[in-house]
Amino acid sequence: MIYRVDFTVASSSSQFISPVIFGVIVDKIFELVDEKKAREIVDEIISSDILISDAHPIKRTDKGIERFFTKIGLSSFDKFENGDLSLKDRRKLSREMKKKAGQQLLIAIDHSGNMKMTNKNIDSAVEIYRIGIQVNRHTDASQEGILFYHQEFRFPENQPFSIYIKCNNKKLIEIIEKCFSIIELTGFGPDVSIGKGKVKFFKHEGKILIRDEQVEKYFPQSIDGKEEFVNISSTIFSPAITEICKFKTYLTFRYDSKGYFTFKPPYFCAAKGAVVVPISSKLSLVKEYQGKLLYTCVFPLKLSAGGD
Repeated sequence: MIYRVDFTVASSSSQFISPVIFGVIVDKIFELVDEKKAREIVDEIISSDILISDAHPIKRTDKGIERFFTKIGLSSFDKFENGDLSLKDRRKLSREMKKKAGQQLLIAIDHSGNMKMTNKNIDSAVEIYRIGIQVNRHTDASQEGILFYHQEFRFPENQPFSIYIKCNNKKLIEIIEKCFSIIELTGFGPDVSIGKGKVKFFKHEGKILIRDEQVEKYFPQSIDGKEEFVNISSTIFSPAITEICKFKTYLTFRYDSKGYFTFKPPYFCAAKGAVVVPISSKLSLVKEYQGKLLYTCVFPLKLSAGGD
């Protein structure tokens, strides 16, 4: 089953990407229960192969929810392989291919589950940097020499987003529901004490998580290692992930862990919207690094419209 979490946020010091969302949920589990019980719950989450997407924009209408997903475009090499083209024409074609490569197509799924390509203009978060200084909480004084660039993501006003979670364990869904309830009170990610990460969740009959049967229709029923899908999660690259999934078209980015002391390596990710060919039915990976859990997954949906 696939569940959806709808929310708005003004600004955050963290991106709403799959590995970060998993980490925030795990932190809240350790706040809910004692360490031993929390570890048991996290182990159950890992063994259940839960998939968590990035945040994707939605539009709330009188008829229901319209969901938007990106897909990384793919340039065709058919024309380029034509041996009759002159050098000038080949160069012109090469420039056209470079423009198309990495183009992000927008695909919409409406309230009835119908899918189509759309040209709607959806604003994304704006990344802002400014210089900050660390303050010692015991002395209320700044720390000498502790200067850093403060990263902030500011989101469009009144633009709602959705996170999709695939999980067939209702008990775990209830726990994740409680985690999101705490996140709404305490904030998402770091710097919540200065107003970052303030999230407002939309409730559906009193619940934050709602089952999304329209999106479920586009999740693969079986994996044959040949069919192409769109990955709606940002996936951390590693040798292990390439053993369970082939990446055909993708954009990469680096994402650094937050905090004054680095305890995790930077993420080198394939951004959401990558065209992938899953090989294994197990699509999530978790490893431990210096006592912290690093989660990544491939969340495939059959998103294609207009022959793309």
